[in-house]
Amino acid sequence: MNQTKYIVPVANFFIESAFKLGDFIFSPSYEILQNGYEEVSTDTLTEEEYNDMYIYIESVQKTNPHIAMNSSFIILQDEFIEVSSIEESFLLVNRLSEKADKSLDIFRINECQIGNYETLPGIAGISLDGFQTIFQRHPNSGEISILNGKVSFMIRDGIGLNPFLEPSLSIHNDPLYKCLFSDRTDIIYNICRNALHRISEAMYMQNLNTAFIYIMSTLEMLASPDYIQFKKVKSKVLPFISKSKSDYHERAKYLTSLSEHKRTEIVHNGKNIFDLYSSLDDIKRELFILTGIIVQYVENVIKLDLKTYEELEEKRNELITLLGV
Repeated sequence: MNQTKYIVPVANFFIESAFKLGDFIFSPSYEILQNGYEEVSTDTLTEEEYNDMYIYIESVQKTNPHIAMNSSFIILQDEFIEVSSIEESFLLVNRLSEKADKSLDIFRINECQIGNYETLPGIAGISLDGFQTIFQRHPNSGEISILNGKVSFMIRDGIGLNPFLEPSLSIHNDPLYKCLFSDRTDIIYNICRNALHRISEAMYMQNLNTAFIYIMSTLEMLASPDYIQFKKVKSKVLPFISKSKSDYHERAKYLTSLSEHKRTEIVHNGKNIFDLYSSLDDIKRELFILTGIIVQYVENVIKLDLKTYEELEEKRNELITLLGV
């Protein structure tokens, strides 16, 4: 399989250094890159990787200066495909944009919140002019060419995300790092990884009813591979995040109330979420608590290195016994 590099622009994501997370290389805009390796690079990136990255972004600058100067970039490696039709281009651009976009989850989960749209980074692959675009390096000639996807219009207020801490090697100690950047392919890891990305997806939902339902269904997804009533979800999830018997029962009471008085009303009775809370801040606070439960569950399960549902169930029963519930 012939591999090559793809360069994916990200608007509204303002970084001033170059770094690597997993297999993804992050580059600031071309203007910042010109300050050189010593000034721009972090300890996650070798000088050779930096120089290659600079060549890629410089090539983008020569052909698409408005993108190179106003975007950050995610560089990834994937199979080289010689696109011969618009349909093939759309498919490739969409697949690689989604792949690159997931690498932003660590920033979204650490620094963003559902309902607060102002500081969200752009969707990877969608440039400021609304075009879905990525760049492909030819593995033989080294030429950088543009591949176009569909036109997208994501108009929203805000200035985008300027990450509080840009990564160095110390980010490997972040509990989320092992949850988001791993070579694991087992079913438990994939479900947990998907749950974190669903949190990121919910952050872009303008309708908070949709975001609420999506997050609640994410809890159900974590609880069981098969359909179960929501009232049974708490006994599947809470043993992995509860510190004591009283903590377990307090969280169980919270989820029961949430299910009966909010979820049922929205999902089954067609109520609007704004009719069930006294303010927008209350809604955002509720969603923040829910996403916190999901993140805590994922971190703890990944830490336990469980690979199958059988192992997950065995550990859950062990924790239930220890908690005395």
